[in-house]
Amino acid sequence: MSISKLFLIYFILKSLITTFLIFFLPEIFGRSYFKYDDFSNYANCEINSPNGFYSLFICAINADSISDHRVIITALLINTIRDFLLINIVAKIKLLRFKGLIFFACILALHPYLALYHARLTTSSFAVVGVLLMYYVLVSKKQTNIFIDLSFIILTGFRNSLAGLFLPYYIWEIIRQLREIINKNANFDSYFIKNTVSFMAIVYVVMLSGGYMTSFVTSVNIYSLDVPYFTQYLNTPYELLNILLAIVLVLVSHIFLLLGFREAAFTEFPNFFIPLDGIAYFHIFAGVILAIAHGAGFYYFLKSHLSQDRRYIIFIIILLPTLFSVAHLRYFLPFIPLALIGLSMLVEKKLIH
Repeated sequence: MSISKLFLIYFILKSLITTFLIFFLPEIFGRSYFKYDDFSNYANCEINSPNGFYSLFICAINADSISDHRVIITALLINTIRDFLLINIVAKIKLLRFKGLIFFACILALHPYLALYHARLTTSSFAVVGVLLMYYVLVSKKQTNIFIDLSFIILTGFRNSLAGLFLPYYIWEIIRQLREIINKNANFDSYFIKNTVSFMAIVYVVMLSGGYMTSFVTSVNIYSLDVPYFTQYLNTPYELLNILLAIVLVLVSHIFLLLGFREAAFTEFPNFFIPLDGIAYFHIFAGVILAIAHGAGFYYFLKSHLSQDRRYIIFIIILLPTLFSVAHLRYFLPFIPLALIGLSMLVEKKLIH
């Protein structure tokens, strides 16, 4: 099967599920597909606000919501082209065989959470592009060029949390180059200077959006799923044991919420699951299924790629803060395509012959 036919399969399936969600999400869950509570935070048109580049873009096109037709078209173009590029990368490096590649294209198209964001231009859309671009850099085993460096800087302006992915990459490269310079008694080359400048530029962009770091740090104390929350329900004779058990419960609950549950499951815990009726059971069932699929896929992706390049560890580093801070599926959204690659590799190995 040619890559163009694979794109066609993806496009048809993605169009169907996205259209379904746009028209039936309000009927099923009583909320609009284009509901985006954070949008009002970006209407200030200030570059020194969190994700300031996104704010400037929204103001530049004078959009008052993400249901604006220009915003929808932009989202569809960005997200569709992004997925086409990912399918093309996976096909070219022969990571999957014929049936595995079809399976990957289908689950990439039909994944409900990806479809929920496909026609919505949120800051998370730029985070997914950033992760894809980093994956391309690592899997191609090439040095970054000016275009990629500028893309990293600009994408950080659209989604500040990408600094947690890009900065470790540049630190890794700068240290590696410093070792080579010291061992070979060589001079600083243009690549070293370029990486250093890119690193500093990303730091500057994050500092420009100073409110982002402040809001991230303060969010740790806002929500209930922390060590004190669990220790109040633990009653062993030993306080230290209570704390250790609470830490384990925090880690387990945060991992499951990160991998499978929507934002309200964390921010409104435990009330989100009360009363324990049919809707609550549906959320639990869907969340557990997604968490298992994402967890297994992401683990297999990292296992197969880390053996070839240790720099893939940066995909873990960026997620570490979620273990003790805010953790829900939106924060894992940028890594869902990578998890689907790993899941496809696993399914191909175990089930497809």
